[in-house]
Amino acid sequence: MELVHTFTSGRMNKDLDERLVPNGEYRDALNLEISTSDTGNVGALQNIKGNTPKPYKYLNPVTNVYTPWTSGYIDSLAAPIKVGEIANPVTETIYWFIASNGISAIAEYDQTTDVVTPLLVDDQGILNFSESYLITGINIIEDLLFWTDNQTEPKVINVKDFKLASVDSNFQTHTVFNGRPFVESDITVIKKAPIQPLDLELSNTRAVDSNGDPAIVTATTQQNFVKADPGAPNNCITPICRVPLSIGDPLRLNWISSPYPFFKIGDILTLEGSAVNDDNFENEYEIRVEITAVPPGSTQTYADVKVLVVPINVLDQIITWSVSLDESVFFEFKFPRFAYRYKYKDGYYSSFSPFTKVAFLAGEFDYETKKGYNLGMVNNLKQCVIKGFSKSSTPIDVVEVDLLYKESNSTSIYVVDTFIKDDDIWNANEFNIESEIISSILPANQLFRSYDNVPRIAKAQEITGNRLLYGNYLQNFNLINNLGTQVSPSISQSILHNSNWDCNYSTGSCVHTKSIAGEVIPKTPFLSIKSQRTYQTGVVFQDKYGRQTPV
Repeated sequence: MELVHTFTSGRMNKDLDERLVPNGEYRDALNLEISTSDTGNVGALQNIKGNTPKPYKYLNPVTNVYTPWTSGYIDSLAAPIKVGEIANPVTETIYWFIASNGISAIAEYDQTTDVVTPLLVDDQGILNFSESYLITGINIIEDLLFWTDNQTEPKVINVKDFKLASVDSNFQTHTVFNGRPFVESDITVIKKAPIQPLDLELSNTRAVDSNGDPAIVTATTQQNFVKADPGAPNNCITPICRVPLSIGDPLRLNWISSPYPFFKIGDILTLEGSAVNDDNFENEYEIRVEITAVPPGSTQTYADVKVLVVPINVLDQIITWSVSLDESVFFEFKFPRFAYRYKYKDGYYSSFSPFTKVAFLAGEFDYETKKGYNLGMVNNLKQCVIKGFSKSSTPIDVVEVDLLYKESNSTSIYVVDTFIKDDDIWNANEFNIESEIISSILPANQLFRSYDNVPRIAKAQEITGNRLLYGNYLQNFNLINNLGTQVSPSISQSILHNSNWDCNYSTGSCVHTKSIAGEVIPKTPFLSIKSQRTYQTGVVFQDKYGRQTPV
């Protein structure tokens, strides 16, 4: 007699005596499952396949012979336990997150080769995997493995890079990455941004002296730019027999006093001067010459030149000329600022560094009453050397630096240039801006990206629309010190006297006179704040990854 008993209810019932269990339910089972096939075996019990250990370290692709783990395998850890896992159907791999006493690890199991390899091993308390914090937020995007465990920073690793770094390693050796034991910043989702502004060296000349320092490129000379007309009759001394110097005529310009300028052969000089004519009217002139020879050494008391341009109405007399090197000015009517950002190996871009102060060199004070503004407030910048974008503190996985530029009256941010790690400019750690040519523009919203708002810890994580989302997260900080006391910044202000001014505070008068050395100080402006304003000052605190508190 055949006894057929199916378990279509698929339910284990331990509440009733085994003699009273209804048809379709069962009392107890071990390593069994209810069949759900479309055949006549629906509801039948069938054995579940057991687990088979596959402790293989390497598969020889030629001989198909496995090399097993003999030491340093997962079973050598102290009380290992799996706290998370994820499968990648694209590469047919499975990743296990393993917690043990003293060591946390991520292992990769290749379903095509049955090989188990360590992907990331930590014996320095960076991962801190724990059975009390099961990892449920795990995602894979291409080669990037993201996870969060609700107790440390959300993390990400490049599977290919860390797998390559773990070749010939084991589950008891801390992973070496970028040539040193990996640290937390190597695997955090949030990436460090530069926190120091760039250094600017501004100059009103591109010229340098024999020592490589900025040269003096202004001088004073006295010269008559009128000569006897070669085509005039002999012994003619009337004004009609005198003509301005011709293009190419040579002459020597003697500098009146020290400090003497330093020019080079081929430099173009502009001479500006004025003289009163017979009608008692002051004429202003501008002459351009090219230097053909200078005396040897670092002290130049004269320069031999040839004439390029001379006004036809220049007076026939010795005139005192102000001499300056002819150099083009850039950002003449702009207040430019500069910053930079990192590009990381996996394509991440950091937020911006702080912007520099305005790259502006004002001229001498020259207030024009008719026009109502100071003519000296134009930018005399002729050379801008930017330094400090390559530092010893630059993260090791930064591969490029973008040099950024913005103007004071615009929210647009431009990329001036990009420096690749270990190229000549990167190693020199300086870049000379020689024009206003800007290569590309960044999205306007990047200006407000003061830091990456990645939560400090998060329990849930998911990918949607190519965006990484977090849930049940913690962000921001309580401003409490290590004693549990609320941090309250104290700010004070004071007024400092500018030693370059002689002031009588009882009368309120100040005179801009001489320096300590007794030299007359040029009437150039000093850094200051606007008067008749109400200012508010605040403090922002920042963690090691750049997260900032409100002001």
